[in-house]
Amino acid sequence: MFNVSATAADEKSEQIVTDGSLTPTDSSFVPSPTTQDPTKATRTFPILGQIFDRRLEQAWNASVLSIRPLLGLLALIVSIACMLVSLAILLASDDQPVTDWTVQPTVYLAIASALANTALGFSRFYAVPLAWWYSVSRGNSIKDLERQWEAGYSVVLALRHNVHMGFTGFATLLVALMILDGPLLQKATSVRVATKTTNVTIALKLAPELPSGFAGNVINSATWPSGAAIQISNDWKMRAPIVLEMSPCNGTCRVAVRAPGVTRSNCTSRTWAITGEMIYDPNATWGNWRIYEPSLQKLGNPLLFTSVQNRDSGLPPGPELAQLDIGLFSFDSPDIGPINGSYVKTVCDYIPAILEYDLVITGKQAAIENSRTVGLANNTLAYSNRLPREQVQPCTIDSLTQFLGLFVTANASLYTHANRPVGAEQWAMDPTAMSGNAAAVGKYLDYTKTGQGLAFVDPTSDIINSLNELLFRGGVVASGWANITDLTDEGLSVEQVLHGNQTTTQNVYRSDLRWFAGAAVLEILAVMFVLPLFFGWWTLGNAPLLSPMELGLAFDAPCLKEVNSATGSSGVVQKVGDVHLKYGAIHTMNGPGIEDVRESERMVCRLGIAESQNVQKPTRGQHFEV
Repeated sequence: MFNVSATAADEKSEQIVTDGSLTPTDSSFVPSPTTQDPTKATRTFPILGQIFDRRLEQAWNASVLSIRPLLGLLALIVSIACMLVSLAILLASDDQPVTDWTVQPTVYLAIASALANTALGFSRFYAVPLAWWYSVSRGNSIKDLERQWEAGYSVVLALRHNVHMGFTGFATLLVALMILDGPLLQKATSVRVATKTTNVTIALKLAPELPSGFAGNVINSATWPSGAAIQISNDWKMRAPIVLEMSPCNGTCRVAVRAPGVTRSNCTSRTWAITGEMIYDPNATWGNWRIYEPSLQKLGNPLLFTSVQNRDSGLPPGPELAQLDIGLFSFDSPDIGPINGSYVKTVCDYIPAILEYDLVITGKQAAIENSRTVGLANNTLAYSNRLPREQVQPCTIDSLTQFLGLFVTANASLYTHANRPVGAEQWAMDPTAMSGNAAAVGKYLDYTKTGQGLAFVDPTSDIINSLNELLFRGGVVASGWANITDLTDEGLSVEQVLHGNQTTTQNVYRSDLRWFAGAAVLEILAVMFVLPLFFGWWTLGNAPLLSPMELGLAFDAPCLKEVNSATGSSGVVQKVGDVHLKYGAIHTMNGPGIEDVRESERMVCRLGIAESQNVQKPTRGQHFEV
């Protein structure tokens, strides 16, 4: 049976450890097949089982699945992923409103940059020791090993070795330069002012025509404006904004809307030719009348005449209309050649209509640009002398037409003198006109003719646009009337749904991928130089670090003699972790042999690390023999 003492077991254990064999040297330790009991054998040889387990723990285990290299490679993947995230942030924020981002893209970019740099540094932390140990495992000189360690330790030491820094030095340098990655990414995004146009649907309330009798009444040949007409006239005079009943437009909206206006029904025109002789002839006449100027005691001929008024009360009853009377004088006075000119008088009737206006809406305020006639609008009979004077006749546009006439009526005449050229001092304005003379002459004078003649531009479009604006304002006011449907033509509604364009001016993010490209190139270069440092990790067993304890084991440090060389730094801590070490002066024995100790014994001193009780603090000026 297996009956051995503990001492014998210990001796056999020493033989097993020394020989590196799990088979005892004494054949008596091998149980016979007939008496072998695995359970009893385990109880009988506990020390042998412990040695067997410990030998497995200390076995060389070179594997691709070593945790440290895999963590380093995973960190490289994280670094590349952060770069892709930065690109996604720049693409997602480009041309997007600042208000859509609760957190600015620069914050996300800063986080991604910090994570990328941290991951890359973490990866290099594992890669540099692996590269050093792999270099040792392949065999290398002490000089090259020290150079490789210094290149991986700091940028300054790596630069000192310049062309000899190798992959380790370049990796250290590029990882240090990754600090530039953050500023480059911050520069890749900025804020600018941009204009964006989108399709929009707008719902608003606006009467397409004025209700019957909106502007007031005509009584005994006199026009009495309504309260609404007075309000509109004052708003137009004070240039008050046109505010629509609608949801505010975000930015500037352009839509086409139907609203009240006027359209031309018929026109008559007459032209008088003017020669150079007529300019100097006091008796020459043109136009329908001449105006006497008392201060000059002369009759003048018209230069500029503008007037807008209601239907002539002498005409038969008919629809309301605005009659526009325009007279324009022009002549050319070239340096060489005859003087030729003309005076053109045009009278046009404008009747109520439904117009389509091009509006520019900001918020709720509208500005009119252009207009087009869609159809005729609700109209009323105008007053006539042939009607009973006491009859009250409602009017839809008359009072607004009369109000506008106060501001656009102008009458400038020319008073000629024989043998004298026409000069500015020879003009005179009709003092009976209520207003607008001086403004009209200055506004509509054609200054391109100055020095070469005299002419006026046609004010028709300005006057009609002003009248249309008055009627448009009336449509805004009338849209709030409760009985508006009963007072307008059948089929019309104040509820209008419009489709147009919305233009917004806002702050948006702008991504400049050129800066991102610079950051990406820097990071890719760093990854390209860190990645090769992992080569060969699967040949290094437990993938050691450059730990002082692991180096001490590798260099067979005396204070670590009791530690198994395959256990690494964790084995050092487990085995002799409580031993107190110290760096300083160590005194050792040096001699030719143990038999000659007394004859040649002497003490030598060296710097090193040993147990604290064997180390002294060096003194200034102390010399060391070894």
